[in-house]
Order: sequence, then C-alpha cells, then structure tokens
Amino acid sequence: MPGPAFRSMRDQLPHAIALVAFRMHMEIALARLAPRARTRKRSCNAADRVFVMETCHQHYPWVLSVPFRTNCAYNGVILPVCANNSDCPGVCVVPKAGSTLFKTSMEAELSRLGTPMVYEPGCAAVHCAQFPWPAWPTPQLVVRIVRHPITRMLSAYLNGKHLNHHYGNTPFSPNASFAEVVRRITSLPDLSVNAHMRRQTAMCAVAPPVQQRILKLEDYSAWRSWLLKELRWSPNALPADTPEQAVSAERVAAYYTPELRQRVLLWAADDLKQFGYHP
Repeated sequence: MPGPAFRSMRDQLPHAIALVAFRMHMEIALARLAPRARTRKRSCNAADRVFVMETCHQHYPWVLSVPFRTNCAYNGVILPVCANNSDCPGVCVVPKAGSTLFKTSMEAELSRLGTPMVYEPGCAAVHCAQFPWPAWPTPQLVVRIVRHPITRMLSAYLNGKHLNHHYGNTPFSPNASFAEVVRRITSLPDLSVNAHMRRQTAMCAVAPPVQQRILKLEDYSAWRSWLLKELRWSPNALPADTPEQAVSAERVAAYYTPELRQRVLLWAADDLKQFGYHP
C-alpha cells in the first residue's frame, strides 16, 4: 500500500498539472499578442503604407465632448500630427469640414518625411490610420478647422450621410427630404447624432488650459500658409485651393426655407458663437 508521502504527491498532481497548463497558456497568449502589437509589414498595394496589428478601425470613439488621447487619425479628436507636442500644434478636424482634404494631405506629407501613417488590416482609409508615434499627453496648442453649420448640414445631406448612419432609433428612408433630416437632427441630443452631422462644439474637446485657434474652412486661402509653417510641412503640402464645394449659395437658397434655416441656426448657436460665425 502506498505510503503517506506517495498519497500526498498523488493528491497534489492534478493541481500541479493545472498550474503548468495555465502558465503554458499564458506564455503562448503573451507570445502571440506581443509581436502583433508591434509587428509591421509592407502593403502589397501601397509601398508607403505600413500595416500594424492594432485596433484603430474597430474602436472609433463616440463621445467626443471630453478629451480623448489617441494616436489614431480619427475625426473629432486632437490629432498628434508630429512626434512631439512642442514641435507643432495638435489639429482637430470633423467630417464635412475639410477633414478628408487635411488628412490625405497629411498622409502624403508624413510619407514624404519618412514617417508614413500606419495601416492595420481592415483599415482602407486614412480616417482609421495610425500615427507612427504614441499619443500626446496634452497638446500645447490646438488648431480647429471648422465650417459654417448651414453649409455643413446641407453638404452632409447632399453626400447622403444621413443614409449611412442611424440617427435616433429609426433610419432615414432613401428618399428622405432635407426638411425631414433637418427637423430630426436638430431635435436629437448630440450623442444620438453621428459625427457627420453632429454639432462641432460637441467634438474636439480639450482641457481648459489648452489654447485653441479656430480656422474657418471658408477662409482657407488666408490661413493655409500659416498652418503649413506651424506644422513644419513643405509649402505645397496642402493644395492651393480647397476642392470645389458642392454647397453653393444657390443650393443653400434652394434647400433652405426660412423655417429650416432658423432651426439650424438655433440648434448650432454654440457653434456660431464659439467660432465667430454670423447667422
């Protein structure tokens, strides 16, 4: 008959096996995760794009009214457009206010400088790309590019942004009128509205001590050279002119009734006041 020492070892064997299995599982998991967090490979489609195993394309922030630190090129957050916050201002762009224009120019310039944006598998646009350096702790200066709420709302509608995202509990019908879209959007809280049509003051949050400079998209030619110098980009990094806007004065007059215009102006009163726009 086995002695007490043998019985003690036999009783402890399942526990020892479970402990070894747990440690092996953890080591395997860590070995899989660590390389993926840092491993990069060249894209087969674009030599200047680098892919990294991260999650910028899966974790878009929804609440943009509080400061959000990230090195993902999201809309509505402060972008760390250079490696150190003492070398350039942070920049915040929002949908339908020049965000694609700025980001595509930024992507080309960073690639030219030898620090290309990072693309993870599943990310096909610059809006989910990642900067090749960590997020900043706090920006020293923030530049915000904004657009008049009247033209921004109409631009989003003409581009079908009300069809791509839900606003409230019910999606818009494909033939929803501009009046229907305006009335629903302006009656919803900001957190029920996608960033493409959300009020601009509900995005790009920064801590109160951080200074901000507002750049109106309508005044692009006046501030373009200044911004290029602040970012230390080449003189031609941003296009000389903004692309032709789909929202002309004639289209604004055609789509906006006095009632709709007043509704948007009241809804976006904070935008008008903070950014210095006249109704």
